[in-house]
Amino acid sequence: MTGPGVQQAFRDGQGTPLVLLHPLFGSWRTWRPVLGPLTAHHEVFALTLAGHRGGAELPPGPAPLAVFVDHVERDLDAAGFDTVHVAGNSLGGRIAVELARRGRARSVTAFSPGCTRRPWPDGIWLLVALGLLRASLALEHLLAVKTHPVVHRWPRRLLMEHGERLGPEERKEALDDIRGCHALARIAKAGRVEPRMSPLPPGNCPVRIAWGSRDRLTPYTWVERPLRTVLPDAEIIVLAEIGHTPMWDDPSLVASTIRSLSERVDAMPTE
Repeated sequence: MTGPGVQQAFRDGQGTPLVLLHPLFGSWRTWRPVLGPLTAHHEVFALTLAGHRGGAELPPGPAPLAVFVDHVERDLDAAGFDTVHVAGNSLGGRIAVELARRGRARSVTAFSPGCTRRPWPDGIWLLVALGLLRASLALEHLLAVKTHPVVHRWPRRLLMEHGERLGPEERKEALDDIRGCHALARIAKAGRVEPRMSPLPPGNCPVRIAWGSRDRLTPYTWVERPLRTVLPDAEIIVLAEIGHTPMWDDPSLVASTIRSLSERVDAMPTE
């Protein structure tokens, strides 16, 4: 999985530790657009999840969510971190919430953390979305054609509002990440792509849920009620003009959404 020349993680910056967790089919590289603003204020540790390109191998058999959380905890331990600020997107956002449940998070900022209900089975919906995205990226990369409003722009807009901001190298990198991800089959064996989130007990740590107003993969209207049920103490905000994976849509907004919470927590008096 790791392979020669494949960087497994990114670590740089100064300040309190901040861990970044990418979505399914991604890698730490998903966070590239926001690394600069974040490393100016935090020691940033962007991980590649197990089963993804550059990440650790998953154990044989099904891979429920807990397996990914266990791997992240081992990475935190190996890096010498006890508690950290955590920001995650989609699958990474779910893991971030679970790290709060396990007492490893100082704060959590989760962007579209696949929550509970969709009108179609998770596996079918994600496979269709992945197929469209992969075809779009591959066609652009292999044929070097310009973005077409139907063939290219629409599939990428399942994940981001401004997919056209991905340059040729970023598109190739995204395609390589998709090809190098072997986690989906293991997750499917576990029963669901994203198991129902159980309520988070109060008092774990401050949690901010940020949902893009242009999230077409998992629209906010699908998850608003269950989110407020399972995360009653969380701050839930809707960010304008960004999609499901928003790092390229508005890097400044994504970075400030993370930092405004983490810096507020860092300013709190310690007991």
